[in-house]
Amino acid sequence: MPPGSEGYVDHFPSTHQTWIVDQLRVVDRGSPADVAEAAQQLRTHVMVRYREPLLAYAAASSFRTLSTPEDLVHGFFAERLHDVAYLRTWTGTGMKLRRWLCNGLLLHMFNEAKKRKRDARAVDAAAEALRQSPPEQPAADRAFDRAWARGVIERAVAATEQSMRAEGREDAWRLFARHAIDGVSQVAAASEAGFSEGEAKARLRLAVRRFRDAVAAELITEGVPPAEVQAEAEAIVSVFGQAL
Repeated sequence: MPPGSEGYVDHFPSTHQTWIVDQLRVVDRGSPADVAEAAQQLRTHVMVRYREPLLAYAAASSFRTLSTPEDLVHGFFAERLHDVAYLRTWTGTGMKLRRWLCNGLLLHMFNEAKKRKRDARAVDAAAEALRQSPPEQPAADRAFDRAWARGVIERAVAATEQSMRAEGREDAWRLFARHAIDGVSQVAAASEAGFSEGEAKARLRLAVRRFRDAVAAELITEGVPPAEVQAEAEAIVSVFGQAL
């Protein structure tokens, strides 16, 4: 399973290998049955996590009139993910997976537009320029980032709840949910649960730490460099407000 789904992590050494890289190793070296399973898990992993952000990107891009966002994104997945070599290529780029996928979708949409053009030579030249340096799509980038961050938060919340309930810390989870998710003040949440302010603070600190670790685990799965994980995690956690 991808990291973060079975608990929380305390540190992220520079030698950490992402779940995607581990699955690609199975594809390279495993038995036929293991290879097929690993390849399918990779496809599912990418499509589940990035479908909504890519739909938002397509809907806000300059190519949005080509087709529906669903058709554009599904076409991109069908074109690129039938062979997991596409993900293997990503691992050598040093690029964050979300940016790699955005660029890939942009190229896919450009190629779809290319099919409708008459001047093939001019379009071929433009396509090559796009491959070398994808043009900026600021509105699409913002739409993607919002949808992507929302997905990270949702999965991190689910992982936090799962780990804390498994440890019998439902009281700490409920405090976190009431305060950080429902927007109830810390004092009111403590009163509802029958805790003193000090007891509530201790439980909330634990839950917040678990949530931050779950967010960081999500980022590592994507291939964010360890040196950048904390800053990116803080940016996403800030969506939950100053209470965290």
